[in-house]
Amino acid sequence: RVLETVLSILIDCCIKEKTVGIALKLTYKMDQLGIFPSRGVCISLLKEVIRIHKLELAREFVERMVSRGRHLNAAVFSLFISRYCSDGDFDKGWELLMGMKQYYGIRPDIVAFTVFIHGLCKAGFLKEATSVLFNLKLFGISQDSVSVSSVIDGFCKVGKPEEAVKLIHYFRLRPNIFVYSSFLSKICSEGDMVRASTVFQEMFELGLFPDCVCYTTVISGYCKLGKLDKAFQCFGALLKSGNVPSLTTYTLLIGGCSKFGNVGDAESLFQGMISEGLVPDVVTFNNLMNGYGKTHQLNKVFEVIDRMRSAGVSPDVATYNILIHSMVVRGYVDEANGVINELIRRGFVPSALAFTDVIGGFLKRGGFQEAFLLWFYMADLRVEPDVVTCSALLHGYCRVQRMGEAMVLFNKLLDAGLKPDVVLYN
Repeated sequence: RVLETVLSILIDCCIKEKTVGIALKLTYKMDQLGIFPSRGVCISLLKEVIRIHKLELAREFVERMVSRGRHLNAAVFSLFISRYCSDGDFDKGWELLMGMKQYYGIRPDIVAFTVFIHGLCKAGFLKEATSVLFNLKLFGISQDSVSVSSVIDGFCKVGKPEEAVKLIHYFRLRPNIFVYSSFLSKICSEGDMVRASTVFQEMFELGLFPDCVCYTTVISGYCKLGKLDKAFQCFGALLKSGNVPSLTTYTLLIGGCSKFGNVGDAESLFQGMISEGLVPDVVTFNNLMNGYGKTHQLNKVFEVIDRMRSAGVSPDVATYNILIHSMVVRGYVDEANGVINELIRRGFVPSALAFTDVIGGFLKRGGFQEAFLLWFYMADLRVEPDVVTCSALLHGYCRVQRMGEAMVLFNKLLDAGLKPDVVLYN
């Protein structure tokens, strides 16, 4: 009994350290000794095995659990159903859901069905999710607020709030934080902040108190429209409500301030976030960098990159796009081209946006040969030029009145399947 407890603790430690292989080997050793881990440890191990997509191993482990008298419940099967749904294998998920009673003597509960419904909604299969929801009573299960809310959230995300409202009325569901959060997300994404403000106020009138997610959703909507005063008012209300701002909250505000030139406020938010113990991620750093780039503070852009490296945060494509754009705007076109070459040397493929910035920089100073060399380099790297890249090339020709060459290039681009926009025609 003591040995079983000690080995169960050891397996639990392996699970926490993500050394699943060692944990499984220990279970086989225990099998040989005629003992087996506790039910709680078994379920923890099963979760980890499923998380790393080792479903065959997971199924085998379930059989061993049963043979060793470790009783299964619906929660165990919900883990498998969740993984099948995440992998898009809904047929297997449904097959398991329907076979729980027949093969294992376990009746599926509302949680198992909700996991399946949520998976369908996440994948956009709302018709199927709604069908399962309405047919729950055939399985002797009553719908609850979580299962209904999953479908409501799905309809909101695909832009069908009227369907969501129908469900609320049909099930006589008292709107909760989750439902309101879904509505707010959809309304804010459409930029209808007047309606969002009304919905937000309704929550208080119903005795619902918005959480950090709700506040952050509204802040995001205001930031997208450049209404920073409203965004900061909402941020102040969030602080007064006792909610703690998340990394996402700060990142959105920093992004909004940077986008609309309020880099001083972006800096203050960044420092405030760090003082609160939050660790900035690559998006937070990029947003701050963007603010410095827009205000032509190239030295500060490089400072942010240094801070990223010191913090162990790896730059991404957006980081280099911002750096290259900032350099080109300040006139350091050759240096920006050098960054592109260095990225390629390191095995990265720069984005079309980065190439476009440097091509535009070369053309601005009349460097047609350099611009076209870079254009051909894009083709070699299989980076698809977009309409913005083509516009930059054509604009370069038009600026120096080389209209014949501009027309030849324009016709070539049309033959290649380019769909011009208004900017390009102008």
